[in-house]
Amino acid sequence: MLTMRKINKQKGETIVEVLLSIAIIGSAVGGAFAIANRSTSTVQANKERYQAQLTANGQADMLRAYTSNQTIVTPVTPTPFCMVSGVPVSASNPQCSVSYGGGATYVITTRQATDNLGNIVPNVYVISINWESLTNPNGDKVDLIYGV
Repeated sequence: MLTMRKINKQKGETIVEVLLSIAIIGSAVGGAFAIANRSTSTVQANKERYQAQLTANGQADMLRAYTSNQTIVTPVTPTPFCMVSGVPVSASNPQCSVSYGGGATYVITTRQATDNLGNIVPNVYVISINWESLTNPNGDKVDLIYGV
């Protein structure tokens, strides 16, 4: 007489287990991608800010050289300006917008500083660098206050 045995052992994975595994792995990969993307944006924003600070420092150096050649330090110009090749030019001049090949265009504006009442502070200038930023759609800005 033959004896029949019932085999009750399950082999392999169910579809639910496979889908759950795919969901967990997908979430982990998606999270890693989001972190890497955010890190890249932060690095780019830091590069842009550093370049803006270098640009502002260069403007301050040219302003210092220009005013040191003056016998009497007088306001460079009452209107906003930027320094181009060591000479002040109107801020509306296209040379006041510079790009260093990194994608951002930096707009340079220098003006005389004012106090809380709006009075001009002699021999003190505010050098502003504005650019469109990846992290701030309204643009970003660096201000350097420089006294001669």
